[in-house]
Amino acid sequence: KMEDGEKYMIRTPCEFLSGNKCSVYESRPKACRDFPYLHNSQFRQRMLTAIDNTEICPIAYNVMEILKLELEFPSKLK
Repeated sequence: KMEDGEKYMIRTPCEFLSGNKCSVYESRPKACRDFPYLHNSQFRQRMLTAIDNTEICPIAYNVMEILKLELEFPSKLK
């Protein structure tokens, strides 16, 4: 626990993963509850992290795909 009492993880992969599911879901750390951080009010400042998360999180990937469509992001570089 941190000084403010919040829990955090220091190991990767998470030691609480069991069959690709969280075994401590009801008491998981804030960082896990907030992941993939798409609802953060400073989303633009965390864009690189959000892009990295597309590799490991289907929700982050789908949000990026929708953003690309809405922003008319080119699908191929010319």
